Amino acid sequence: MKATWCLALPALLLVACISVAASPYRFTVETDKPSYYRKEYVCVYGRLTYNDWPVQQQQVSVSVRNPLDRTIFYGTNTTDTDGRYNVTFRLSNQTELGTYTIRVNHFEAGSNYTTFRVTSLPGDVNGDGTVDLVDVYQVAMAYGSYLGHPRWDPACDSNGDLKIDLIDYYTVTRNYGKTDP
Repeated sequence: MKATWCLALPALLLVACISVAASPYRFTVETDKPSYYRKEYVCVYGRLTYNDWPVQQQQVSVSVRNPLDRTIFYGTNTTDTDGRYNVTFRLSNQTELGTYTIRVNHFEAGSNYTTFRVTSLPGDVNGDGTVDLVDVYQVAMAYGSYLGHPRWDPACDSNGDLKIDLIDYYTVTRNYGKTDP
């Protein structure tokens, strides 16, 4: 498949076009939920295809970087007959709070990434160790949103159902005033 872009400059009577081959690879990466607590297991999974056909028996590498941009996990996995891979790792008790980046690489397909948050308290949306008005406000601003919506904030989705609703708001208000021990 090729993508073509053209630039027309009528004042100069010039039209320039360029065709670029789009990659036939499609590479997904996801986690089993958008946020985790310390000492939880994180499952990373995805699929590698070439022109919508599964890429079988290919090694992918998974690296996880913490909010301080340090690698906390590195692992590999081989795709199965459907092109799927998965890697699971456990967060430590001293895991930094905040947003983590997972990058998955394949030598031909390139790389893709996703993020997840580590929080210490249910309802501690911003990961500062306290459930306060900032967290309530953040959930209120994302209320009614869902994955792909402009106001979507995965940190506000406390139960991982990919929408911000009363359950998420209840989680914040139920834990309001609590701090990380």
